[in-house]
Amino acid sequence: MKGISFKDNLRNRKHNKLSYYSKAYINRYLNLGSDYFLKQLLSKEPSTKELDRLIERRDYYCSDKAIGKGKVAIKEIKNFQKPKNYYIDLYKVLKYFPKDLMVNHLFGDIDYAPDEASFVKSRPILNAEQSILLKLNHIRHFYFVEDPIPFDQKKDHLMWRGAIWKRQKQRQSFFDIHGGNKYFDIGLVKGMEEYFPKYRKDFLTVAEQLNNKFILSLEGNDVATNLKWIMSSNSIPVMPKPTCETWFMEGTLKADEHYVEIAQDFSDLEEKLDFAKNNSEWVQGMIKRNQEYVKEFKDDRKELILELLVADKAIQVFGYPSYLSKAFPWMSI
Repeated sequence: MKGISFKDNLRNRKHNKLSYYSKAYINRYLNLGSDYFLKQLLSKEPSTKELDRLIERRDYYCSDKAIGKGKVAIKEIKNFQKPKNYYIDLYKVLKYFPKDLMVNHLFGDIDYAPDEASFVKSRPILNAEQSILLKLNHIRHFYFVEDPIPFDQKKDHLMWRGAIWKRQKQRQSFFDIHGGNKYFDIGLVKGMEEYFPKYRKDFLTVAEQLNNKFILSLEGNDVATNLKWIMSSNSIPVMPKPTCETWFMEGTLKADEHYVEIAQDFSDLEEKLDFAKNNSEWVQGMIKRNQEYVKEFKDDRKELILELLVADKAIQVFGYPSYLSKAFPWMSI
């Protein structure tokens, strides 16, 4: 079935994939200067405030209750397989650890609780103890924007473009109820025959969608991918309470502080939109909070340090002593 064209995919290019894959294969085959890089990265102990936040986030991503025995050697993760982006992002972190250490991972859209501790990209917000989050498949999921359009200069519309597939019950339910609502600019660019092309609309880039004040954020197979770029913009996310989360810590977001919360059955959507449209100061406060929230995830250096902290805690879950704290005592936290 026809969906997004090659031309539209080029229009909506979010990341430089050539650079991403080039760096990945250099890391895989050469791996030069890793010890020097690690020393440069970790030799300077963070301030007390920074360290407290690193510990807080590390323990959020990797629970003290996690239990597991590794089944895959780190050296095997070096051999990128499908889904390739997951192998690349996991090896980027684990390459600094002994290659014979055994770990667990579950790749793909994980919306269930694993039987034992595993590195994952996504997890359910409830029953998350065995799911160890890392920033996996970040080339798809971690895209932020610099939005030049102030909120009050945007169109007063609710916007959404996306797809509907068999697992995506929330999206199916939404279009069953609101698919034909002429007051919303919502539509599909591909999907199941029951919905596409009935609700088809023209493909729009992220920049084009950001001409609107309100953007719907609906979970798909796990999280709503568009939530991250909405929160970095001058537009407002509108969504039900999330059920899954990634490295972005969607489970920490607060209803009506970070997003306009709507009911799981979407029954109050128009009411909540009317309230937001008539409360400019409340909306502007939400935009400021969201951009402040996003800022933390844009610091690549601190993000890598945090991933290493999570991985070091995780290998202890898998039955090994802390590795990084041998060379960097401040990491024994």
